Amino acid sequence: MAEPAGPLDSSISMLETGIFDRLGYKRLHVAGHPEGNKDIDADGSTLRLDDALQWKQRFSERTDAAMAIVTQFAFDSAPVIRWAERLQQAGICMPIHIGVAGPTKLQTLIKFAIACGVGPSLSVLQKRALDLRKLLVPHEPNDFVTNLASYKLLIPKV
Repeated sequence: MAEPAGPLDSSISMLETGIFDRLGYKRLHVAGHPEGNKDIDADGSTLRLDDALQWKQRFSERTDAAMAIVTQFAFDSAPVIRWAERLQQAGICMPIHIGVAGPTKLQTLIKFAIACGVGPSLSVLQKRALDLRKLLVPHEPNDFVTNLASYKLLIPKV
């Protein structure tokens, strides 16, 4: 993990200052990583990420701001769904806003996926790249979004 440039070394450090409440922020979004983050959990686990989301859930219960989790983009709905279920089982109930890559050339998506570290989802793009015909048409997130929407419809309303 890179060394912080100052005393605020994480989003938790920033939240702990109380500045967002003092300034009257009404909505706060924190990062979620459905496919993990090797910069935070170098061993490939999700221990630090999970601990951080547990802390942020507790923080959300004591702040007046509405909080949600926002993720980077993904291409495979399965790991996203498994992650969301795991969060729910852990008592993390903040809304989740999933990042979706818009229509663009497959080569562009692969480049950004590598740069952003969305490794597990990258295999979906790599399989698509093996079909040369699919390299000629823009990648569209239709299947990804449809799978997430179908899953959401199956979840019982609380």
